[in-house]
Amino acid sequence: MKILIKILKVLGILVLVGAVSIGALIAYENYETEKRAQAELVYKSTESWQWHDKYDRIQISYDEKSKRSALRKVFMRSSTEVFVYKGDDYKLNAIAIFHTKCSPSAKIKTTKKYSDGKPIYLECSGKGDKLFHAVTWNGKDTNFTWRENLDGFKLYVDFTSWDFTKLDQEITLSKAKSPNTQKNKK
Repeated sequence: MKILIKILKVLGILVLVGAVSIGALIAYENYETEKRAQAELVYKSTESWQWHDKYDRIQISYDEKSKRSALRKVFMRSSTEVFVYKGDDYKLNAIAIFHTKCSPSAKIKTTKKYSDGKPIYLECSGKGDKLFHAVTWNGKDTNFTWRENLDGFKLYVDFTSWDFTKLDQEITLSKAKSPNTQKNKK
């Protein structure tokens, strides 16, 4: 009987140590995940970003001057950011930023071309620390994937899961006219 009690005590201790170890491992993993998420929010930015869709890693920031929000997705492994905003016509505009050293203010002609045959360029910042590539798509459709390989600078952004509702609402609200303005025009 004493042996059985000792075995049960040892098993109890092992279960307790295992449970504490698993709990500590889970807590550490959650801490690391949250640390990575916070690093994404401040990645290469002086602006204040917050999660718009944490699951899909999409961030949002509101600009007081323009009274509009922009969305951003950070790809830390490739040192790339994609910023998305909409114009007054609801057209989707995007800027890809590749954080890499380059010749300050240089304009690099890639071997790729737009559908109309015009060459695609990458532009280097004045500090020589990043390349830019900007695109505007015609129409309001956002149900597509942006895929580029600009001579080694690659992008793959699936917009089908992005929620642009907030951006569309801000554009609509910006078009509001006060009743006094409408009366004065009559």
